[in-house]
This record gives sequence, C-alpha cells and structure tokens, in this order.
Amino acid sequence: MKKRLNKGQDFIELVEKRISILPERDHFGCIFTFGSQEITGDIDLYWSPNPKYKLGETYKIKTEFLRQIKTELKKDYNSDLITFTQISKRGIVEYLSKRNPKQVLNHDLFFSNIEDLFNRAPFTDEVLNSPKFQVIHGSKENLKNEYSPEKIYFYYQLINSNFLLSNFNDEVTSRNIQHVTNYVQKRLIGQEKEGIRILTNKENRKLFYETLAFLDKQAD
Repeated sequence: MKKRLNKGQDFIELVEKRISILPERDHFGCIFTFGSQEITGDIDLYWSPNPKYKLGETYKIKTEFLRQIKTELKKDYNSDLITFTQISKRGIVEYLSKRNPKQVLNHDLFFSNIEDLFNRAPFTDEVLNSPKFQVIHGSKENLKNEYSPEKIYFYYQLINSNFLLSNFNDEVTSRNIQHVTNYVQKRLIGQEKEGIRILTNKENRKLFYETLAFLDKQAD
C-alpha cells in the first residue's frame, strides 16, 4: 500500500529527511520554507547557495534533488511534484500540468543572496520573522552571506525558464528553455542556435545543465 501525504508538513519532512543524507548538501547555506503548508495550495521552498561553490553547479544539484523527490512521490505516495519558479507562472503551470489536489505544487525559490529576494518580495522581512519560517537545512545566519557572481542576470533568466519539473509537454518545455539558452549564447558569445528543436525532457535537461556550466565558466 502506498503512503499518503496528508498535509504539506509531510512533504517538508520528506525533503528534510532526504536533504540530510544528500552528499552535496553543503552546496546550500540555508534551505527554508514559510507560509501556508496546505497540500491543496502551494508550498514555498527557498534555496540559498553556499558561495564556496559555483552557482550553476549548485542549481543543478538542487534540480536533480527535486527530480528524485518527484520520482519518490510518484512511486511511493501516489502523488507528484510540480514546480514553478515565479508567482506569475503559478496559474499557467497549474493549468498546463493538469495538477490535481493530491499533487504537491512547489514554489521553487532560488536566489544568490537575500537582497535579490528582498527586491523580488518587499515583505521578505516579515517572512524571515514569521512563526511559519522553518529551516530545513543550514542556518538562517547564512542568508547574510553576500554572493553575486558575474552574469547573475543570465543565471536568473535561465532559472526562470526552468519548467523541467512542471509536467509540460515536450514542445512547451523546449520552447521555454531553448528561447533562453539561445539568448544566453547570443548575448555572451555572439552565437545563436538556429530555431527551436522539440526535445524530450531528458534532452532539455541536458541542454539546461550545459548552459548552467557555460555560465559558471563565464563567471570565473
């Protein structure tokens, strides 16, 4: 018999348990959740990278970790993990993924430093001092670390195109990701691939990670 996620906290506890044994967990200075944890709503997860490591490498580790959680939810919980990176994208992700109330909808927040989060959400100070603020890994003090690698604008453009775990069909995923990967190539080295190729999720993931690695080299 498969397990059940009765509330959002069950999902948070699963993430906390799995992150505690992740070999690369030191890539993250702090991982926390806040806000509502109703399983029928969306659950916020904030990932703060450790500046000792390359940003693209860390983001890849985070995405692969969530992909493993997604697989576990499908296999053991008769559920799923569907992610979105911006609140403005929630509606379209929820609609195109055909999400049902048993599936976890995750607002996947990743910022290189706390100031970028403050700029995106002016009420962040309230979040950090809220009784609903819950550290899953690391320390709240690590949020104070300044970390703004070169090319941060391009990292964020790529991160915001990440629909790899959103249950979109191959064409929608390909168009969203390749529009940005092509843009990054064109702006940084003057090269742009011709057109959009409709790739599988695995192929888009490979392209996405290659572009993260490319940005890491550019930022050195």
